[in-house]
Amino acid sequence: MQADIFIGEDIKETEERIKTIDQYLQPDIPETSGRITDQDIESAKNYPFENLIETKRGFAICPFHQEKTASFYINKKKNYGKCFGCGWFGDTIQFVMQTENKTFIQAVKMLK
Repeated sequence: MQADIFIGEDIKETEERIKTIDQYLQPDIPETSGRITDQDIESAKNYPFENLIETKRGFAICPFHQEKTASFYINKKKNYGKCFGCGWFGDTIQFVMQTENKTFIQAVKMLK
């Protein structure tokens, strides 16, 4: 019987340690508020691309590959980015996910 109690205490301690580690790994997402709405996603997609990357006449140096000449184009009207060098194409959510190494939920929360 004493072995069962000891094992149960170890499991509780381990669960608490896992919760603590999870909080450090994803500090932007509180445990209870991981849900996002369609409105949050739409708002994030409409976040101005030019606020995320410095452009000159709609072009920027691509953050996804090394280059000397700007080949990353931002379509302000449709709010998407396209690199003519490496072929990357996406919206602001995808851009933040890849440049900031964020999850979809983290990127949406950052941009809304």
